[in-house]
Amino acid sequence: MEENQLLGLMVLALYMLVVFAPFLFLAILLFKKNKEFHDKILVAWLVVSVANSFIEFIKITETPSSIAFLLDLNRTFLLSNLFFFYWYFRSLIQNEFKWSSKLTWTLLPSLVWGSACIANWSSQWFFLKNDYRYNSLVLEHEKFSEWLEAPVALGAIFISFWSWSKLQEMGKLPDNNVLLKQTDNLTRVLVILASIYFIVASWEYGLSRVLDNKTLRLIWVALFLVLVVGLLVALGFFLIRQKSLFKKSRPFMQTNKIIDNVFQKVVDLMIDDKPYLNPNLTISKLSVLLEETPQKVSETIKTKTNQSFYAFINKYRVEEAKNLLNDTTYNSYSIVSIGLESGFNSKATFNRVFKNETGMTPSTYVELAKSSEDMNS
Repeated sequence: MEENQLLGLMVLALYMLVVFAPFLFLAILLFKKNKEFHDKILVAWLVVSVANSFIEFIKITETPSSIAFLLDLNRTFLLSNLFFFYWYFRSLIQNEFKWSSKLTWTLLPSLVWGSACIANWSSQWFFLKNDYRYNSLVLEHEKFSEWLEAPVALGAIFISFWSWSKLQEMGKLPDNNVLLKQTDNLTRVLVILASIYFIVASWEYGLSRVLDNKTLRLIWVALFLVLVVGLLVALGFFLIRQKSLFKKSRPFMQTNKIIDNVFQKVVDLMIDDKPYLNPNLTISKLSVLLEETPQKVSETIKTKTNQSFYAFINKYRVEEAKNLLNDTTYNSYSIVSIGLESGFNSKATFNRVFKNETGMTPSTYVELAKSSEDMNS
């Protein structure tokens, strides 16, 4: 087998991986539990991509003239990518985003092309009738379809910059580690999508028009397809793990303010009433004292401190124990008694948590404190 034939087979295999990638992503996403609104948009996007991939597969085995209608339908699906791109990002970035008139402009290229195809089909059927045979607009008027692809490319660039600016704006908002994690993931999705669009555009409007050498064309196609396959795998991973940036029906800034207020109530309660001295303190008991729901209190502590409820409470207990160990009033108390007075329910727990927080056991802490006193005296 000649070198060009081997290279051609490799290009075909890579091309088939690109074509069938949407099938795999759609299957994985359909099995995802608790789908959010943006997941449903992604499913619709993948369904269109699967239909488009099916046509791409048929194009390998059939002559263009025998599938004229499918070629025009294929171009309609491709032009609709702008609409899904914009809708998906808006659903993640804007709180409880639904259909609006702002989406219409992203549909214009696809609608114009679809209307032109319907007009083309109607005119041919009306005037030709007995000799009717559908002539593809892609084949007959290639320049027309290219003029429609230009606003799609410009629209994709605009959406990318708009999405990037929104993500940067959200990333600067304080005290929300959960949001920051999701914006980082969405940034990766945006970069990968933009990279795929750039690679395809570079080939369609650049290299494919200047490369006349067949071997060189195959090498460049193979290189681009390897890049696209790798990017698609990464894209699928990040898309499936992406979560909504807005879980509540409130604007983000309002949600952030509520979290700040609840956390301030928690801190004030810790300082004034010292509920952590109760060894049986739970998130439910603390929420009753705060007159808030357990879920809100738990999410607030997690968001503001990146700690679990018990890790947060134990920090206060360790500080209390350190104060008591340094207080001469409690010199007659054993170290275990100090731990129990600080809210710990056992010696083992006290030793373990104290060492985790300070890097030393309570007894070592006492010895170092005494040594420091002797040196000062």
